[in-house]
Amino acid sequence: MLIGIAALYPLVNTGSIGLLFMGLAILTVGLGLTYGPQAALYSELFPASVRFSGVSISYAIGAIIGAALMFVPHLLAAIPFKFPPLCLPLGGPILGYMLRR
Repeated sequence: MLIGIAALYPLVNTGSIGLLFMGLAILTVGLGLTYGPQAALYSELFPASVRFSGVSISYAIGAIIGAALMFVPHLLAAIPFKFPPLCLPLGGPILGYMLRR
């Protein structure tokens, strides 16, 4: 995923549709490999009542964060260099790797 994220931002900045789709294809391969087995893992780890409440809480928190992120482009427009958005998607996998058991 780190490769897909790091490749996507420079390819988006080229302005070419073909390069954009190539970057998205690289990213979605990593997403598919990560999110594909999660449903089976969660169904083995947790009973249905815990899974459903966990999904609803995470959906609500995601909606709140997503609504707050609507203002990020306006904040980033004031920053003179181009890669500050790259810090957030790269920081998540790196933090997850550092916090693994």
